[in-house]
Amino acid sequence: MSDYQNIYDEELSGINVPAIGYMGFQKTLKLNADLNDTIQNAKRIAVRDAYQVRVLANELKDDSIKQTAENIWNYLRANTVYKLDQDGIEQLRTPARSLVDGKKGLVDVNFGIDCDDYTILVSALLINLGIKHEYRVAAYAQKGKFQHIYPVAYDESGNEIIIDLVPEIPHFNYEAKPIIDLKIIPMELHELSGVNDTELNIEQEAKQDL
Repeated sequence: MSDYQNIYDEELSGINVPAIGYMGFQKTLKLNADLNDTIQNAKRIAVRDAYQVRVLANELKDDSIKQTAENIWNYLRANTVYKLDQDGIEQLRTPARSLVDGKKGLVDVNFGIDCDDYTILVSALLINLGIKHEYRVAAYAQKGKFQHIYPVAYDESGNEIIIDLVPEIPHFNYEAKPIIDLKIIPMELHELSGVNDTELNIEQEAKQDL
């Protein structure tokens, strides 16, 4: 639906906040985190904090999985900005924090979110809608030198739908090629159905380790 292409949501109404003024959080995973650290923690954050974008997920839901995925892509492309993390530091944001920092990036170059954050955010939206998906980690220049992570959803017939939001991607459902090496990390069925409806209070969540 093209309605979502030019939305600038002043209130970020899709964030299901547990308390007034809460906007999620970000935390440094660890210095020089390896790929497995990033992937496992990304999956855990997406499942744990999917409730934060439950309202937005339902607003973007459409008649088909493909159209829903396109709504997600259009909304995030219009309302968030990409920014690479500082070298050697891996920061993983909750879905709510990604929406906040991504929106701030529209007007402030010091803010934005990277491909890890986009993957967590899109995954959280898909989890709320029970849409089967996976994470893909790709290398483009050298085998074993992985550079990028992005989510791929599957429609009712099992066709893949690419939801890659980095600025180099020209349009929805586009996968950059050639891919020299690829890791595929599925979101298991128990993970898709395992969203916890009990929302943590701010103090508990802020203290919880990624």
